[in-house]
Amino acid sequence: MCRKANHRTHKRLNNRIKNAHQPTRHKEKCLIKFKSAPGVQRLLSLMGKARNIFSVEVGRYKNKAPDQRLAFSAAKAIWLEAALELLSV
Repeated sequence: MCRKANHRTHKRLNNRIKNAHQPTRHKEKCLIKFKSAPGVQRLLSLMGKARNIFSVEVGRYKNKAPDQRLAFSAAKAIWLEAALELLSV
């Protein structure tokens, strides 16, 4: 420990660090249910592709509402087509 450093111990000082790990912990908790690593990998790859379809550019007022609705309806059509293809197999 540094002698000149100001070491403070208070119950709420560490909250920012602990809360930063929450999304990671949540993902880990969800993945405990899987029995094998390949099953997890299949799900995560599918989730990544689906997220890329539905993701929108981040930023306030970057897209106008009608444009955003069109993009979302196109993504929804792609998703429904893929779901029907999976169900037919």
